[in-house]
Formats: sequence, C-alpha cells, structure tokens
Amino acid sequence: MSLEIHSKLRRCGPLLLAGVLMVNSLPIGALAANIRDFKDVDGHWAYNALDWAVENGVMTGTSEDTMSPDGFLTRAQMATMIDRLYGAYKGADISAFTDVAMGSWYYDYIAQAVQMGTLAGYDGNIMRPNDHITREQAIVVIARALCLMMEYDEDLSKFSDAGLVGSWAYADICRMVEREFVAGYPNGALGPKDNITRAQMAQILARIFGHIHERGTLTGEYDDIVLVRGDVDIRDAVFNGGLIIANSLAEQELTLEDVTVKGNLVVWGGSKIHVEGKSDIAGVVTPRNDGDVQVIFDEKATEISKKDCQVTYPGSMNPNNEVIWTNKKPTTPNRPTGGGGGGGGSRPIVVKQPDIEFTLPSILYVGDTTTVKTTLTNTDSVEWSLTLNGTAKELPGFTKDGGELSFLESGTYILKGVAKNGSNTDTCEQTVKVIPVADLGFSLPNMPTLIRRLQ
Repeated sequence: MSLEIHSKLRRCGPLLLAGVLMVNSLPIGALAANIRDFKDVDGHWAYNALDWAVENGVMTGTSEDTMSPDGFLTRAQMATMIDRLYGAYKGADISAFTDVAMGSWYYDYIAQAVQMGTLAGYDGNIMRPNDHITREQAIVVIARALCLMMEYDEDLSKFSDAGLVGSWAYADICRMVEREFVAGYPNGALGPKDNITRAQMAQILARIFGHIHERGTLTGEYDDIVLVRGDVDIRDAVFNGGLIIANSLAEQELTLEDVTVKGNLVVWGGSKIHVEGKSDIAGVVTPRNDGDVQVIFDEKATEISKKDCQVTYPGSMNPNNEVIWTNKKPTTPNRPTGGGGGGGGSRPIVVKQPDIEFTLPSILYVGDTTTVKTTLTNTDSVEWSLTLNGTAKELPGFTKDGGELSFLESGTYILKGVAKNGSNTDTCEQTVKVIPVADLGFSLPNMPTLIRRLQ
C-alpha cells in the first residue's frame, strides 16, 4: 500500500507539533475499517491525517463511532500508535512495573514499546500509562522509532522556553527540529511540557510516514521517509529521506536491487536484507532486537557502498546483527585452471561491530571534574565530541580510553563517543546537567548541607 498525503496536509509543515491526545481508554474492539465510521471527524482540520491513521491501522476509535480527535493522548496510547505503525509483535518482560496491570488493554502494547526501546518508565518501577504524554516525551518516542542518531547543529536557542527541555530529551529534540519534523508555536515557544491531542499526533505521523508500502513493487524517487511493512519488491528506487524496514517483516527476507538510500537504511525487521546490484547506501542502522538480522551487500553493492557507508549498531539491538560485505576475491595471473584450484569468485566479509560504553553523572556543579572511562569491544578508534547547550566545545586530552572532563560553565553538556571499526560505528551519548553553585540554596533542603558543599 502506498498512500500519498494530500498537498493541503503537506503545507502544514513542521508546525504540526505546535499545540495541545485522547481519553484514558482505547478499546481494542473499536477498530474501524473506514474513517467515515466515525461521526466526530467530518470537517475536522486533521481529517486527512486521521484518515491516514485509520487506513494504516495506527489509530482506532474511543468507541465504535467516536474518534475523539481533540482528546489528549496518553503514554499508553502513544506506545500503541508506534507499535501498530511498525507492526511490533514481541514484548519485553514488564512485570516489574507496578502500575501496568496484566490484562489491561494496553499491557501488550507497553511491553512491545519497552522491547523496541521507544518507551521507558520512571524511577520506582512505574510507567504511568494513563498520564497524558508531553510534547517532549512524544518527540523522543518518534525519534527513537526513526533511529535518529546523526550529528546535529540545532541548539534550540531560538525557542523562548528551551530551558524547559529535559536533558534526557535534548539531543532527540534537536535532531527532530533539524529534520523539520517538529517546530514550535507561532509565539516562538516549543512547549515541551504541553500535552498533545490525538489529531495532532496523527498529523505528525502522517507527515513523517506519508509513504507506507506493504506489498507489490517499490520504485521511483522519494524525498520523504519510506516505511516498508511487508514483502515488497524494492528496485530502481531512490530514497532521499531514508528507508525503514518495519518489525512486521519478522523473519522474512527482503531484497533491495539497484537502489540509492541517501539517508539511512534502518532495519527493525527481517532476517536477511539483501542489497544487490548498483545500490548505493549512505548508512545502515540495525536496531532489530526481536530477533537477529543480517544486511548482506553483494559484490557490486559492496564495491559502490562500502567506502562511504556508515554502519551503526545501536546498543539495544540483538548482538548477532551484522552487516556483511562481499569483497571480490583477487585472482592470480596465469594461474592454471582445473584440478583442485578454487578459481575466482567472491567471499563474504563479516565486519565485526564495535561497541562503546561509558557513564556520566546526570547532575554536576560548576567547577566539578569527572573521569570518563570507556569499555570497548572491536574498536580501532573513538571520535569524541562535546556540546554545551548545543554549541561545540573543545575536548583536549581524550583518547579512545576516555579522559578527564571539567565543567566550568552551567548548562546542558552532551558527551558523545563514536567507536569505529572500519566503516562500522557504535555511539554512546551521555547528558549532564551542570548547575551553578549559587543555585544550590534553592534546591537543597537545609543550610548545613549547603555550607558543607561550599567549604
């Protein structure tokens, strides 16, 4: 299935996320086959997006004939929409969460979202499934599903309330803003703590995932992200915005022949993805964690792609995921033929995935210094970067084993280490909120504690 969003919907642009989704239940039995089954959507500003959501199985009604497009979205409902969009089917063990009752309508959806890594809980083993989701939480869920791991230049300083963005969400929101998937209100605010409605989330997802394919042949050129959810013949195609293989492929195999992916090939599903012929892939990300996947480049595709293709192995993926390059086997001139000689041909080369891990405190104070120590596997080198409120900072003295980091200014610091092994990479990113010493008096419970800190 390929669905084009009408031009009226496209013109709404990144302002789709500006504004305030749903009542506290989403009955599984309230699935409608057609948007016309709902009596409260005619003439709604997001009608086309709601139609997209129903047609693609992303959204159901709050009753047999009610969509509740202007109701606030809950965390459970957000998880449900992404699970349905990607066809997630494997759930994590979520028995530790004390507020997710087994047998509730959302139990399996929460388990699937935790398995994918799109949704996480709070301290104290709680999930708060019925809480209204905030804009920053929703943005992060989508960014995780998209596997946005690229460098970014956006620092959010153009938003008047950028300081309200949680440090845990900062990098993902920067990436989503830079890709123009989201933007702020007309008054210049981002509204990270605001809630979001069903209609607004449908509009956002419809804009990002305007091309969904489940069967048939996929050819042509696409500027936006393309999501593949089934057995699709992908050939002679150009994907300028990226290509995502959904969880719903499970153990199927898929072939990409003579394709160009200028963004990333993101693989959430499938047991083997064959990249063949004159295929040029800029990047491969393998987040699949409900099974393992091999992305196998044939000889010609290896020759074209390998030199510049950036391979990223997310830390949460199945450890057996691999990108395999097929290199041409050199032939020896004047070598006799026949007998037991193996001749030419090609041999597959498995490029081992690098892995990098390090930790940082979540909160420090101006003047503090901490030592960063990496844990590395299959790593030739590490490329480090440090930002303060989105602005690049010098990082002297760091080696692949880490280094010493001093915090001389307040703000949000993000330290990123990219482990490299050939063309393959793995990224570890940690965020630290650095607080001015002068601010301590407002956060500590008593003055003796403050005095001890300042001595």
